Amino acid sequence: MNHATLLLMLAGALLAGCSGPDAPAEQQAATIRFAVAGRLENPKIVEASGLARSQREPGTLWTINDSGKPYLYAIDHEGRHLGRVDLNKSDNRDWEDLASFELDGDPYLLVADIGDNDARYKKRTIYIAKEPRTDENKTKVDWEIDFEYPEWSTRRRVSCGRRRERTHPRADEA
Repeated sequence: MNHATLLLMLAGALLAGCSGPDAPAEQQAATIRFAVAGRLENPKIVEASGLARSQREPGTLWTINDSGKPYLYAIDHEGRHLGRVDLNKSDNRDWEDLASFELDGDPYLLVADIGDNDARYKKRTIYIAKEPRTDENKTKVDWEIDFEYPEWSTRRRVSCGRRRERTHPRADEA
């Protein structure tokens, strides 16, 4: 099955779950309410640009700044500071996202340096490092993946008047 077929099937499944005006009243009246769970305690986290659950320490979240020093910040679920780790052998040109995963039983963090607000760079980098403990002050990149988008200047889209980066192909490119 090709990617376009899979995307169409997924879209159909999602649309099938949508409710229209003939839906029961309890479905029509549903609203989303947001609540503040906490506030970021560390004033050095000025533009949090990703959030990932720790695979090593329960109750710990990792976050990053969009640019500046290549630091990983550990926080708890209420935003309290638990630690800061320098990600050696990396640059923070424009970090956009963060993920955690396990590989062969070892916890890892993935940092996506894929931002480019001024469309100046062809190369993007994904850094992968073993997840540090919150009491460590540095860790190193275990491996990195450098890549370029084909026809990189056309792989941009405009949203709300600002350019936004994406790491996935459009359905017609799959």
